[in-house]
Amino acid sequence: MFVRFPFSPGSGTPHTRQAGFLPWLVVILLFPSIAFTALPRQSKYHQFGGTTLSVPNGYKVNECTQIRSQLFRKQNTSSIPVTQVTESTCEADIEVTLPDVNDALQHFDLVIEVNKGERWEHLDTIPITGFPRDMFKAFREWAKEHKLMVADSEGKLEAFLKEQEIPYTSAFGFEPPSPRAIMKVGKREYVFNEIETPFPKIWIKDNQVIFELRFLDQLSTNPLAQKELLQVLKQDMN
Repeated sequence: MFVRFPFSPGSGTPHTRQAGFLPWLVVILLFPSIAFTALPRQSKYHQFGGTTLSVPNGYKVNECTQIRSQLFRKQNTSSIPVTQVTESTCEADIEVTLPDVNDALQHFDLVIEVNKGERWEHLDTIPITGFPRDMFKAFREWAKEHKLMVADSEGKLEAFLKEQEIPYTSAFGFEPPSPRAIMKVGKREYVFNEIETPFPKIWIKDNQVIFELRFLDQLSTNPLAQKELLQVLKQDMN
């Protein structure tokens, strides 16, 4: 098990948040309204627990003979290793499998070192956030005791609810125009317009939450999207 050098600058190009599916949201608050945090675009380094992450090898290191990596879980002021050391060639992408994440999200560091022939040197430290796979457990239980109404012109919202085993009633007495979907949670309607606009946004006012962005296409795979949706749903579950 190798020794970390968390404060070493490294000799490679540091990794930053990667482009993903969600753009930054411009959140327009209308009075009276509910505060809703801006949703950052998905990073490759935000993952569901138990999934395998592949980090593209963009390092340009002279005299490299081998690269090794290890995943650590950040815990208070310390970090503990959660995987064995993995060695790879200098050109290969770096893969790591996150452990399962249960109730709360967990923060990890993927520590990467390079061997230049005589010694190992710190190359990069990549922060990774792990999310529980079943974030909708509480909402699933809520839906069992309440009537969740859904009207979905293209079936994307219904497919997600079925995937999460969330019971619902597919009836509003009408079918909204494509590609819109509507979900009635308590006294509030969630309107997913599924459109692309120059400034993607979520309007929150009175008894409606209106999504003006492509949201449902990524809901199954983007933990950030699930997390932000749940933040509003929790208010209507109480």
